[in-house]
Amino acid sequence: MKTIRFPHPLVLLVGFILLACLLSYLLPAGVFERHTDTVTGREVVVAGSYHRVAPTPSAPCRRWWIFRRAW
Repeated sequence: MKTIRFPHPLVLLVGFILLACLLSYLLPAGVFERHTDTVTGREVVVAGSYHRVAPTPSAPCRRWWIFRRAW
């Protein structure tokens, strides 16, 4: 009987890096406004303050293609 083998950890690592890189191009960028809580002194998110910002996709994907072209 054939068993399913778990992929090598480096294959998983590179796969997740590439997935995160791709998602940085697909998912919209945005931020929440924050303020400092006077009681705890911690920075907290202001409810309902989410707004979109200019996208800044992950650079490793572009660097990978530049690196590949050099070979």
